[in-house]
Amino acid sequence: MDCQAFVALEPSPDLSRALLRCRAPEPRVALRALTRPEARDGDSKIGSLLGSEYLCLTAELGVEEVATLFVSESLQCAPVVDAERRPLGVVSTADLTRWYWQRQVSAPTTVREIMRPVVVVNFEVSVDDAARIACDAHAECVVVVGRTGRIEGFVTLLELLACISRRAKPAPA
Repeated sequence: MDCQAFVALEPSPDLSRALLRCRAPEPRVALRALTRPEARDGDSKIGSLLGSEYLCLTAELGVEEVATLFVSESLQCAPVVDAERRPLGVVSTADLTRWYWQRQVSAPTTVREIMRPVVVVNFEVSVDDAARIACDAHAECVVVVGRTGRIEGFVTLLELLACISRRAKPAPA
């Protein structure tokens, strides 16, 4: 993905950090489109779940400012990326809650210090495989990358559950 994909770059007041708002380079099918019969097979690709906009964090952002963002935007998790838009880690509501709960004088102050390893899949991986990978890793989201290794978006475990449960067929009586 290149710079044309950015929706906004929101710098911190002192200009030392930035929050990236991005737009996918080409339109992707929204999650609700998977309820259509033609997209209900078990081989749906994870890339079909990506929305046209997503939010990434930089590692230098402050934890308090990210917590405020999560609350105001009702976020569950967000990937952390480097300057070349390659995934570095992920921050979730659990990470932020843990930080506040365990907060001490020497508590971490940047995303880099609290981010966890990121679960990354290629955009052509099936939804079912992505769900298995996320569950095996106890991950709250899966970061989706393209052929270049740059982020194209991410899918939360809740979105994966919604997709899979919509496809589930009722058990025979």
